[in-house]
Amino acid sequence: MLKLIKIGKSKFYQISGTYYLDGKAVYIRNKSTKCIKKNDAEKILSDFIQNVKVSNDSRITFSQAVDIYLDKKKPRKDRRRYFEHIKTLSEQLKILFLDELTDDDVKKFYLTRYSATTEIGARIRKHDISNFNEIEITERRKLSSNNNTINTSLINPLQALIRFGNTGNRNWCSNFNLEKLPILSQDLQIKHWWKLEEIKQCMQHQDYEIKFLLIFLFRTGCRLQEALRFSWEEKDNFGNPIIDMENKILRIFQNKTKTFRPIPIHENNSDVEVSLWHWLNKINNRQGNLFTWKNLQDKKNSNLGIGNRWKKMCEFANIDPNKKRHAARHGFASIIGNNGGSDKDIRSLGGWKTEGMVDNYTHIDLERKREILNRL
Repeated sequence: MLKLIKIGKSKFYQISGTYYLDGKAVYIRNKSTKCIKKNDAEKILSDFIQNVKVSNDSRITFSQAVDIYLDKKKPRKDRRRYFEHIKTLSEQLKILFLDELTDDDVKKFYLTRYSATTEIGARIRKHDISNFNEIEITERRKLSSNNNTINTSLINPLQALIRFGNTGNRNWCSNFNLEKLPILSQDLQIKHWWKLEEIKQCMQHQDYEIKFLLIFLFRTGCRLQEALRFSWEEKDNFGNPIIDMENKILRIFQNKTKTFRPIPIHENNSDVEVSLWHWLNKINNRQGNLFTWKNLQDKKNSNLGIGNRWKKMCEFANIDPNKKRHAARHGFASIIGNNGGSDKDIRSLGGWKTEGMVDNYTHIDLERKREILNRL
């Protein structure tokens, strides 16, 4: 990867970086272009790269790198499509070789992937990423969510491809350091996980269905779509009911792994208002789906939809209406951790595969931290 730089007080642009000749890395350090104007320097750099291409047929193309990675690593289907997509984008942007990738190219990747007509595209064009922390907090939360999507769909696969290209005697590209786009700091994220006190505040609201959904998500660690597919009649692969009131077990079908995860139905006789067992027993109709909604988009812009009713419940309880439904899953993990559950317990109950994911979801509150330190 070659790029133009200016060192110190030099008035000339210089070329620095790595290119490959006969499969071997060749390093250039501060090669002067003798050009003051950037346009002229870019022409010198372009000519230099073209000359390297002519004399170097052994370099691996972006497309080849992706194909070899997929064949070797065999990522699961949902991740595979990310790599196939960046391969398509590299062809659209005419980035032929992997070692040509630059920071500017990465930006072109996600700007091409998310056009200005999309919500994500409009927001990332509106805000300067370098001044992320100066953006108004509500807008920053939205941008943070957008950046997280870009990190997942583009930055992470590119990072994996670059790491793969620099290991196992593969000298496909220079050690290009690709950073993720900024997201909300941990302190601000903590405000968005549901706490038991907030759940109790919401229980004073009159909307039965939306309160029940909140309790269900908070007490099971379900993702929203997993919760909405529950029905009284459904059984798991072994013929067991997925809502097993007799044995007080829920069997949660996980979309990602296509398996059922059993979890005890939360029961607390001293605080029945936030007990899932109590709420399930209040339902007399044992037919059909557990919830009236079928998916997140169901009645999206209606007062009967999830979004509007969730927001009204939060406003009623004097809670930030931007607190998301998925944050109840964070709350589920955190309440286990804050009550002495180990990382292994959290992974098992929540269905997370790695400790890294548990770290993302578990938030230890300040009082718990104080209690731990006071033991020392």
